[in-house]
Amino acid sequence: MGRTSVLVVEPDPTRRDEIAGWLEAEGWDVFMCGGPKGPEYTCLGGRGENCPLAEVSDTVVLDMQLDSDLVMYGTPGWMLLLNYFERGKRIVALSGADDSVHLLTDEQVTVIPRSADRATLVHAVAHAPKAKGGSDGEHLAG
Repeated sequence: MGRTSVLVVEPDPTRRDEIAGWLEAEGWDVFMCGGPKGPEYTCLGGRGENCPLAEVSDTVVLDMQLDSDLVMYGTPGWMLLLNYFERGKRIVALSGADDSVHLLTDEQVTVIPRSADRATLVHAVAHAPKAKGGSDGEHLAG
């Protein structure tokens, strides 16, 4: 099996870079995405299509308050979460009290505060459970 890869979906570029840096320092391959952007606020995953970044990632760190959630138009975070879930990705959801959808941690999705520190986030990614639905979300080194 190849190195574990993580997709970070975070609209704030500073926070996205910070999270990616933490994960890269732990030895994970990291891909970054800002989530759906205007004017349509949609993305491939929101249209039910395969996202190339998600396809090569084992785990997704997803901020549940994307730009599309703020403008209430396009592909909301919960729809991306469902798309990743159905594809068998391990998911760490970043959530806050002001989110429109409030998730609970269960055996398939780990929910941590949006403001989580390095240790909390790294632990959540390292221990993210494999989703029961979809594919196993793992890929082999080529």
